[in-house]
Amino acid sequence: MNMDGDCAEVCRECSRGAVLHAEVAGAYGWANFTPQKTDETVLARLLTLNLQRATR
Repeated sequence: MNMDGDCAEVCRECSRGAVLHAEVAGAYGWANFTPQKTDETVLARLLTLNLQRATR
C-alpha cells in the first residue's frame, strides 16, 4: 500500500468535488456558497428555490 499515493488521490478527488460544488452553486446563483455549508443549509436552499418555482 502506498500511503502517499492514496493521500494524493483523496486530495485530487476532494478538489474535483469542490470545483463541481462551486459550479453547481454558481448555476443556482448562489454567489455566497462555500463548501463548508452544511447539507441541511444546501437542502433548505434547494427546497426554497423549488417552492418558489412551483408557485410561478
